[in-house]
Formats: sequence, C-alpha cells, structure tokens
Amino acid sequence: MGNGVAPLGLWMRMSLVSRGSRPWLHHVAPPVLRCVLRADCRHPGKQMMSERRTHASVTDVDCTCGYLQRAADDPDVPIQFEASTGEYQFTYQTEVWGPSMLVIYHCPFCGGAAPKTKRAQLFHAISDAEEERLKELLHPIKTIEDALQSFGVPDSDKPLASSSTDNEVDEEPARTDYWRSLEYRSLSETVDVSVLEGAGGRVSFSMSGKRKAADHRD
Repeated sequence: MGNGVAPLGLWMRMSLVSRGSRPWLHHVAPPVLRCVLRADCRHPGKQMMSERRTHASVTDVDCTCGYLQRAADDPDVPIQFEASTGEYQFTYQTEVWGPSMLVIYHCPFCGGAAPKTKRAQLFHAISDAEEERLKELLHPIKTIEDALQSFGVPDSDKPLASSSTDNEVDEEPARTDYWRSLEYRSLSETVDVSVLEGAGGRVSFSMSGKRKAADHRD
C-alpha cells in the first residue's frame, strides 16, 4: 500500500506496526539509516525537519476540536490512542494479516494536525561517532560472504528478504530476483546493522537504533 489521501480527508500512512500474528510485523519499527558507505550518507534525524506531520501535509496547524480523543474513547469507532508512541491509529481487520492499523496524521473532522509521534523516542539515536565507527567497520565488506567471514553467524538470515522484477522484453519472460539480508545485533550496543544483498552480489547496509529499555526512554 502506498502513501495517499484517504476518504474524508483522513491522511494515513501504513505503519510497520501490527497487532497481528506475523512476528515480523509485531513490533514498533525504528527509523532506519540506509547507505552504501558514500560520503553523502546522512542520518534522517540530522536533516532539517518541518513541523508538518508528513511530506504531503498541507498544514501544520494542530487539531483542537477534540474529535480524535472522543473517537478513541468510543468503543464503536475504529480509532485508538497508542500511549507508547503518542499516536492516534485507525484499526481494521484483514483476512491475511489479522488486526492491523494505520497511523492518523490529520483529524478527519477538522483537518488539523494530529499529535506528533513519539516513535523515535522508543529507540536509540545513532550518534555521529557510532555511525562513523560502523561505516569504517563495514567498509571492507563487499559481499555477503565477506560479512559472514568477518562477523560470523548473523542474528537473522533472510534469504528472500527483498526482490526485484524485470518486465517482459521482446521474447524474454518476466523475471524476479530475490536478495538475501543478514542482521547483526552484536556489532554495537545501540545500533542493529543489516547487510543487504543486491544485483551482482553487491551489498549495501542499513543501521537502525535498538529499542530502549522501558526505564531508559525519554
């Protein structure tokens, strides 16, 4: 599902949070830093951020009508408030994923901005020093095999983590390639690192802050 404008002006984005049974969906996802060890690699938190809730928002004026809280208090309305992230969420059921949700960024009644999410506060920020240390550590890694030899058995090994599809060309049929992903959680006290395989065996990397313990959250 892509980003878009929902009916009644309710702007919502699919989140990586779910109350369903799929274990890879049953978590609050941290912000992710992806890079191919280039000089222009930046952490999302270091970019200038607008007060608008999303890149598609047309206003940063806060909702003051109280509709979202009233809706969350009404058991017959499919809106809930998630205290851990400070988000109002639209809840729904699917045959495939079971109970799921969408984050609400704007009030469907007045169009005002919903409360800012506190999702980032649940995870450690990636410091400049730690980012540079990990980039130096990852610099020699060119292939999945390099990662396995240097770092050992990963905490997670997903052989079909991602895919790319080429459409039919002339008499050649459509083709889908699947790529492997390794996750290492012991390379840093505050950051999880993923090694992502790509075309031709070339790898890139992603870094995501570890979830904070409940007594260490801001």
